[in-house]
Amino acid sequence: MQLFKTNVKVTEFYQKYKIKADGIYLLHRDKQGAILQEQLITHKPLLITGFLYEPEADITYVQLELYHARAWHKLPLKTLEEISRTNPIITLANNNVDINISNARQVIEYLSCLRSCLQEVLPQQKLCKYLGWEQDKFYLPGRGIDNSVFMLSDGELYQAVAHAEGEWETWLATYGRLCGSSIVARFIISCALAAPLLERVGFKGSPLVLLYGKKGSGKSTLMRFAASVWGNDNFMYPCNGTLSGFELRAKLLSGLPFFLDDVQLMRGRADFNDFMQAFIYMLFNGYGKQRATKELGSAKLNRWQTLNILSSETTVVTPEFYGGAARRILEISLPKALERELISECNKTSAHCYGLAGRRLLDLLEAHPAEVWQQFYEKACDRLFLLDDGKHEATWLMVLALVLLADALFALVRAGENDIEKLPPLLDAAEEVVLTVLGEIENSEERESGTYYHEALVDTVSANYDCFGYFDDAHKKVVNGTGYKSYGFFYGDKVYINSKVFTGFLKQFDKPAKSIKTLLRDAKLIEADEGRFTKQLNLTFNNCYRPRMVCMKYGEQREVESAA
Repeated sequence: MQLFKTNVKVTEFYQKYKIKADGIYLLHRDKQGAILQEQLITHKPLLITGFLYEPEADITYVQLELYHARAWHKLPLKTLEEISRTNPIITLANNNVDINISNARQVIEYLSCLRSCLQEVLPQQKLCKYLGWEQDKFYLPGRGIDNSVFMLSDGELYQAVAHAEGEWETWLATYGRLCGSSIVARFIISCALAAPLLERVGFKGSPLVLLYGKKGSGKSTLMRFAASVWGNDNFMYPCNGTLSGFELRAKLLSGLPFFLDDVQLMRGRADFNDFMQAFIYMLFNGYGKQRATKELGSAKLNRWQTLNILSSETTVVTPEFYGGAARRILEISLPKALERELISECNKTSAHCYGLAGRRLLDLLEAHPAEVWQQFYEKACDRLFLLDDGKHEATWLMVLALVLLADALFALVRAGENDIEKLPPLLDAAEEVVLTVLGEIENSEERESGTYYHEALVDTVSANYDCFGYFDDAHKKVVNGTGYKSYGFFYGDKVYINSKVFTGFLKQFDKPAKSIKTLLRDAKLIEADEGRFTKQLNLTFNNCYRPRMVCMKYGEQREVESAA
C-alpha cells in the first residue's frame, strides 16, 4: 500500500522502518545496507496524518491514525510533548494501540522519525476550540475559513452548528408568516441574529432578553425557530443548572446567542431570587469566577460575549431584586398565543431547515470592516435615545438599537443584497418594529403597575396607621403601635412595611410580584435594618401625622395625601 505522496522525502524513514498490514517493523541492516532482520515494534500500523496549531494556547497537536480491522481510525489529538514522553504515550493503549512500557521508547523514536519527514509537507491546520470572531473572521464549523479544524469540548454543540441544512426559501416562507402574525416573534428572531454584532459594534456586555407568556402560547416554538437561525434543536438548552455550568456553556457560545428555555425549572430553588441575580450579573458581565490552578497560580478567566435569550411562563424580576440586576434584563411579553397551525409549521421547518440565515448574515458582516457597523449602531442608538427622551433604561435602549440594526441587516440578506447604501431605509422600517416592542413593554408595565397601585398602597398605610409603630433610634427598637410586628414602622421620612403584609397587598390585586416593578423602581426598594422588615418604600411625610407618597409616572410628579 502507498502511504506517502511522491513529494514526501521518506528515504531516511524507509532506511529504518517498514510498515506492513500487521504492524511496524524496525530494520536492522549490514554495512552494505542489506536488511538482516525485521524487528516487530508494534502490531497495527500507526501514522501521523496531520498537524494542528492552537494559537490561543500556542500548542501544536498531532493527528494520529491507527490501522485496525481493515480501516484507518483517527485517534484523540496528542501534543508534540505527549508523543515524545514515555508515560503520556502509553495512554494510547486505551485506543487499541499495541504499546507498553517495553516498546514505548521504540514507538517514540518511530514517531519522531516520521514527524521529521512529514512536518514540512503536511499543511499545519488551525485548531479552534471555541467559536466566534478572530481578526475579522467568524469561526464556525463548515464555513471553511483558513482550513480550520474544530475540536469543541461539547460534541452535541458541534453537531448542532456543524452545517446548514434544508431549503432557504422554505425557511424564509415560515419566517414571513411567523413575523406577520407577531411583532414580538420578529423581535426575538432579530435578537438571535444580533449576537455576532456585539463584537462588531463594540457592545460592552452580553445582554439578556426574557420572553414570557402563558403555558401553551408558543414560546418554546418561537425560541426553537429563532435557534434555527444558527443550528438544530440541540442549540437550545433547558434553563436548569449551576452557575459554573452556565459559565462554561456561555464560553463555548461566545459570538452566538445562548438560548435557555423554561426559567421556571429553577423556581423550586429556595434561593431562587439570589441565584437569578447572580446569574443575570454573570451572564451580562461576560466573565466567570476567578479560579486557581493546581500549582496555586491564577487560572485563565472565562470570557464570552453572547446574546442570552430566555423563556419563562412568568417574569423573572421580582421586588426582591436590587436595581442592577433588574436593569440588565429586558423582559418582553408574548401578548397573543401563536396559532396551532403556525406552531406546527414552525416546528416542522426548524427541524429540517437550520443554520441558513446565520451563515448568510456572517458573510455580510465579514464583507465590511467593524467601523462601518459601529457607525450604523451609533446612529441607531442616537435615534432611540432621542425618541425615548429618558423614559426607559439606557441599557435597554442600547440592546434595542442592536436588535434594530440586526433586523435591518437581515432585510438586506433576505433581498440578496450586499450594498450597505440600501441600509438606511431598512433601518427606518426596523425602527417601527423596535418602537412597537418598546411600546408593548411600556403598556405592559402600565397595566401591571399603574398609578392605582401607588394610591392603594398609601391607602393601606393610612387605613392601618395605628398598627404601625415607630423606630426609636436611641434604644434601637420599635415602640408604640399595636401591631407593628404585623405591619411595619415609621422611621425618619420612610415607612417600613413587613414583607408578608406587602405580599398580601399584591395578592389583593391578583398580580405577581413583578406586577409593581415600576412602583418599586420609583420607590427605590431596599432592605430594612437587621432584616426584620425586608420591604422599604420611600414615603414622604408632611407636617401632620398622616403619610403621603410622591408618585412618579413617566416624568410626571403627583402627590397623594390621605385625609387627616
